[in-house]
Amino acid sequence: MAVGKSWIFFFLSVSLAWKRTHALMNLTIIQPAFVGRDVKLQLFIENGLNLSFSKENMEMRVKLHNESHFKVIESYRIQDVTIAAVTMILINVNKSWNMAHVQVNCSGMVSNTGQLILQSQPELSPFCLPDVCASCLCVYPGDSPRCETSGTNVSLLLDGHLIAIKSDGHIYTARDIAITDGDHQREIDCTASFADSLVTFSAKATVFVILPPAFSTLHISELREGAPSNVTCVASHGRPPPKLRMYLDEDMVNGSNQVDRYDIQSQTYSSIISLTSVDRAWNKKVLKCTCLVLGKGLEYVPHSSATGIVDYQYPPSMVQLFITKTPAKSPFLYSARVECLAHDFNAVCSIDWTSDISNLKLGAQSHVSNTSAASKVQLDVSAEMEGRQIGCRVHCGEFDADITNYLILGDTSDTNSSSGNFFLMSLVLTIAAELVTLMFCGLLIYCIVSKCNQCRRESKKITQYTLPGDVESEQEQYRDNMHSQENTNQDYRAIEENQQGATGASQVQPAGRKDTNMPENFVNSTQMEATEIQDTALPEPADDIYMNDPYYIDVEESLEEYVNDIQRPTSELYVNITYKVGIQQPSEDDIYANGPDQQ
Repeated sequence: MAVGKSWIFFFLSVSLAWKRTHALMNLTIIQPAFVGRDVKLQLFIENGLNLSFSKENMEMRVKLHNESHFKVIESYRIQDVTIAAVTMILINVNKSWNMAHVQVNCSGMVSNTGQLILQSQPELSPFCLPDVCASCLCVYPGDSPRCETSGTNVSLLLDGHLIAIKSDGHIYTARDIAITDGDHQREIDCTASFADSLVTFSAKATVFVILPPAFSTLHISELREGAPSNVTCVASHGRPPPKLRMYLDEDMVNGSNQVDRYDIQSQTYSSIISLTSVDRAWNKKVLKCTCLVLGKGLEYVPHSSATGIVDYQYPPSMVQLFITKTPAKSPFLYSARVECLAHDFNAVCSIDWTSDISNLKLGAQSHVSNTSAASKVQLDVSAEMEGRQIGCRVHCGEFDADITNYLILGDTSDTNSSSGNFFLMSLVLTIAAELVTLMFCGLLIYCIVSKCNQCRRESKKITQYTLPGDVESEQEQYRDNMHSQENTNQDYRAIEENQQGATGASQVQPAGRKDTNMPENFVNSTQMEATEIQDTALPEPADDIYMNDPYYIDVEESLEEYVNDIQRPTSELYVNITYKVGIQQPSEDDIYANGPDQQ
């Protein structure tokens, strides 16, 4: 019995809790709800529910149709609170809220979920950019007006005249009519009503017909340095005004000014862009003017362009004078050769000489091309001529001013003479640099050839030493030398034994002492033999073929040390020869067997 009461109490508690959290607040959306308008909601409250309904205690939650969870919004207000219901207003609902879910949470109690079904008001499209025309409908000639709405009983009027329409879902367009240039600045109106509302909605706009410019031209006047520049690009009869851009060899030119002029009769614009800053670096380059117009996507896109070649005339930037002095016969101080050089110009110019010396005749040699001019004169300078001037003048017919430079004869501090020395020094340095480069190349070639010759000699030597015939001859010569060395050892032992028997003593002379008992003929014979051995040329071994021979010794090294040993006293002779020429190295006890310690 107690268990049954417990279950009844549990179910009653769950039921009351469900009613408290769900059934006590019922949310209703007042229809019709329209896009761009405020939407009214009502929250009905059950009797006995004691809650404080304010924005501090309430949350408005919205879950859009493409979202997975609710989010709290602040764009609402409480309009009215009564015992039975709370009226709330969602502010400025946009199109993305269509089919969204809405619920209210008040002090932990959550209402049911309502769904927003929005009715779209009439919308005309596409609208122009604000900087083109505010509240205007941008269309091209041949386009049809378009209105989008979810309402019923839709009508479309152009300048107050009803036009036939066709529908594709919620999109309504004009039928059998297209926009022309004559429709520019006319008013278009789209109206729609809804079945469950007595309100009729309307959308109005002004028609703005887009016209690309009829043509664009680029005008480049005769350009001369020092004269005003006139480079203009004109695009005529466009709507809205196009955007003009100048490019010099594909690089955009900055600093240009565009002016738009409106024609009232055609209701179009003529746009002009001008360049006032041009220099000689522009000469012979391609100048392009590009016209950008408003495209279908309401973005400016290239429409047309005009190009031209810049012809900029300019005179020489400077005239240089150089003087070269050489000794002259009396009464002249020296003979001078004066050279005049003008460069960096493309105008038609001439070059001549002038001087403040009366009756001075100058036989000038001149050469003038399209970009440079050069002339030189030769004169003998006397003492009366020192301090006087001689000048070079370049005249370009299209330019008012002549370019002249003067040189004072006899003035050693003249800057032009220094310039001549500078250019001479530059020439010398250039030639020196070329010579250094040639020497380096020659040295490099010499190193390469030397390396190749060295490699060739080594290859030839290896080939010669590895022939089988050479190996056999070297082995035979080596055996003969060994036989001769063995006979020499025997002679030395016999001489030593005889010498010890004659003196009756067995001591060995210490190092550094001369053996007075040694026969003179022995000393002479050993010296002669040392000389012959030194003069003997031994062949170089071809490779390591003797290393496995048990009787192999380094003959060349042994002979070199042997010859040095012959010059030593005879008391050390036997020991050293036995070590260097003998087959087996004696031990240290054998060497000192007859030494001073054993006497």
